[in-house]
Amino acid sequence: MVLKSAFRPTCVAVMALAIGLMASHGSAAEKADAKNADKAELKTIELFSAMEAGDIDVKLIPKSSKQATVLIENKLGTPVCIKLPDAFAGVPVLAQMGMGGMGMGGMGGMGGMGGFFNVKPGKVAKLRVPTVCLEHGKPEPNPRMAYKLVPIETLTTKPEVIELCKMLGSGQLVQSAAQAAAWHFTDNMSWEQLAQKVGVEHLIGPSEPYFTVQDIQLGMRIAAESMRRVRENPAYREPVKSLSQN
Repeated sequence: MVLKSAFRPTCVAVMALAIGLMASHGSAAEKADAKNADKAELKTIELFSAMEAGDIDVKLIPKSSKQATVLIENKLGTPVCIKLPDAFAGVPVLAQMGMGGMGMGGMGGMGGMGGFFNVKPGKVAKLRVPTVCLEHGKPEPNPRMAYKLVPIETLTTKPEVIELCKMLGSGQLVQSAAQAAAWHFTDNMSWEQLAQKVGVEHLIGPSEPYFTVQDIQLGMRIAAESMRRVRENPAYREPVKSLSQN
């Protein structure tokens, strides 16, 4: 099911790898074998487990409720392959500041990375991820406020929201439409309430809606797809575990 809209296209980064056909130190097949061998030697670590162990240092810098940058530093002396969860969340370090929490996906399908990426020792990887606000009415996240990355179940246990964030991370959704669907689930807002939400107010002239008609229509489709995925995923009928890993 394609959930992108012709009205508001998103930009998905694509990574390409060029391989030379001839080289002075061996054939293309030999070089490919060496590359695969190096990759096999990489230590694969799960994001949150590595954070807890101190193997990596992670910073989350929100640009707004729509986008954030994740900085991941490899603290080990060897290269590592980091596995991202399919969905995760960002929460303010100082909860008393009242800032809103964000949901985001693990880039499972973006750029062909498949949820894995490599970081050399002592180096910092930078990931830009689309996000949605999961707490309607709270102040907008901004770069001046300290946020931290947490499992998405820390912020919400609603499976529909988790599935939505998975799709957002894989580049399948328009952010604004995904936001409408997210608030429909997290804050029980009706589609009529979302359609009437005010975005920009002008001193002269009518105010602008927060969501366009296309956002609402596409948001309804996203919500329906999220619910379908929940119904068809047996993991949601099993005892509690990390649903963002499925």
